[in-house]
Amino acid sequence: MSGICEVPLAFDSELQLGQLPGCASCVDQAMDGRRTKCSPWKWCSPGGTTTTPDTTIKLEDHMSLECIYPSPGILTQAEWFKISSSTSDRESMVIFRPLFGTIVRESYVGRIYFLNSTSNPKDMTLAFYNATEVDVGLYICLLHTFPSGSWEKMLEVVQTESYFEPPGPFDRYVLANPGEEVTLSCELQDVKPVETVVWEKIQPQQIDLLTLCNVKEGRGSLSKYRRPIYSTCNQRLISSFISINHLNINDSGVYRCSFKVNTGENETYLARLTVTTRNEGKWSQGQRGSKWGHDCWALVSVVLSYGFM
Repeated sequence: MSGICEVPLAFDSELQLGQLPGCASCVDQAMDGRRTKCSPWKWCSPGGTTTTPDTTIKLEDHMSLECIYPSPGILTQAEWFKISSSTSDRESMVIFRPLFGTIVRESYVGRIYFLNSTSNPKDMTLAFYNATEVDVGLYICLLHTFPSGSWEKMLEVVQTESYFEPPGPFDRYVLANPGEEVTLSCELQDVKPVETVVWEKIQPQQIDLLTLCNVKEGRGSLSKYRRPIYSTCNQRLISSFISINHLNINDSGVYRCSFKVNTGENETYLARLTVTTRNEGKWSQGQRGSKWGHDCWALVSVVLSYGFM
């Protein structure tokens, strides 16, 4: 059986079948034409493809689906779609062009609106007036920009409370000041063949996928997060880091690093980052990552030159 496992969050997005955990079983599950979930990070689609949401959002009455273009360029058009759970077809919800305004499709009139488009021309975040169970599912934010071309982000709305419960205990507590750079890192103590490494940011109402490293291929992927996240990926990876420049208050939150090794186990590191204007120490001892049998470190460094990577 052949197929492709697609990871839409990457510039380098196509990986051969079986290179990501769960792809083979995903093909088997999807042969009956239904979309099913085959791992915490991937959805199966008819035809044997998998898709990885860039952001997972908790269903709430007045929820918003964040879509902010993070790169230089001029937005020429934006369109939101909902993905059919049975056919994977895209249903257009709303379309926006700066010169012509907004057109909301008939079935969504009075239900959705752009949250911040007037204050930020690159922010096409979509908000709901009164979301219900029918709004659970997958969404695509498709942006057309000049001169870079098209850019899209996938989001998933889920109806569950436990998925967004505050995780813990934390391996590290980190304090930093606005404008600085923070680097969070985690390391395996016992050398084991690693399949994937994933970094996520966890908030009460949503989880953002920041990076995904396919260690077997040595290829890393950056998600469509609202600001640049720097990381590395190679075939000898036993540690991982993310670096965030020019910190602001919105960068505060919980960050999770997850190693998946070839035995099927997941080893996880959690750090809580607080960006504050108070003159406090830049890092604290916190807890060591003994729960998973590896040492995890969180490092905050002030970078005087912003030419990182």
